Amino acid sequence: MAGLFDTLFGRRRAGDGPLAAALAHYPPNLPAHVGPAKRLTPAMAAENLQRFLATRDERLAALAAVLADHDVDVSPILEPTADPAPAFARLTAWLAEALPPRAWMPGGAAVNAPIDAFVASERRGDDILFSLVADLALLEGEGITRRRDEWRWELDQLPEDAGSYPYRRVVVWRDRQGERPAIALDLEHEVLEVVYALRGRAPTAAPPLGRTLSGIVAGGFDHI
Repeated sequence: MAGLFDTLFGRRRAGDGPLAAALAHYPPNLPAHVGPAKRLTPAMAAENLQRFLATRDERLAALAAVLADHDVDVSPILEPTADPAPAFARLTAWLAEALPPRAWMPGGAAVNAPIDAFVASERRGDDILFSLVADLALLEGEGITRRRDEWRWELDQLPEDAGSYPYRRVVVWRDRQGERPAIALDLEHEVLEVVYALRGRAPTAAPPLGRTLSGIVAGGFDHI
């Protein structure tokens, strides 16, 4: 495993790069149950949510410690009165420099972000990058829930999502409000797409991390 990990994160070809160093001892973010929606029973999904909620502070601390070593301060993202945009811009810029070539990333040969591989992964070993992705999604989601009371962590139970990736998975959720529908924000998929776009065919066109939080702060969801 160590040999493949070294190849994926560039130690053999590009030296001991910043992401390889950052993730070498990164604690994996292990869900209670892995797999797509069709394999998750309601009880399994509930256990995933329970573990997610119970380990939020631990995961945020691990992420913040790693990023602080690279001069990325995520505290403004979590502080309800702060502007999160500069911190996300700095974080996106660091990732753009630190990520290995896409071919060395888990599922990197896929044209699109490897959502199937992410869903099936235990996010450790050669897939440790997926733990970082999950924690970055947690970071953005906490930024949302700490700023807006109408949003919370929940399982996606939208009928229209049944059978799709986010169904029965942890999302940021807003209840139905009168004629305004319930909304499930799949931040893990969003972050995965951004991370892989940074090593795509047009990396400079990749959107920044945190765009959903920025949209909510700007009132973009107030009338949806």
